[in-house]
Amino acid sequence: MSKPAPSLHDKLTQLRERFIEQLSSRLVQIAEQWQQSCSSPEEQTRLAPELHRFFHSLKGTGRSLGFERLAMLADQAEEALTTVPTRGDIDAYITQLLQQLRDEQQHLRSHHGQQQALAAVNSFELTNQAEPLRNKRQRLI
Repeated sequence: MSKPAPSLHDKLTQLRERFIEQLSSRLVQIAEQWQQSCSSPEEQTRLAPELHRFFHSLKGTGRSLGFERLAMLADQAEEALTTVPTRGDIDAYITQLLQQLRDEQQHLRSHHGQQQALAAVNSFELTNQAEPLRNKRQRLI
């Protein structure tokens, strides 16, 4: 007898667990890139697109998987890369956000953190049928 196919819930849970596990090494890598970018204006110019892409991706993936606090922190970092005027201000701010992201990742690794995030994702009702889009002038009958 064959094993039943994993449910959507099971697949989502596996995806979320894998994301949480990989996040630790990604945060270490981005922190190193951030430190590199602080070493010179040339490095800052070279690494700015990668830093922006990382935070943008983390924001989107975090929201998709129900990790709202993670997404919010990534959004703040992404915005800081483009709006904070002085280098000293952004150094301290991004360093602080990276620490908060590490703290949040540790929280999500805990059973309690995963249960909270899973409850947020499960609060959305998934339906099999999407309502067809219609023009306001289209008649229903």
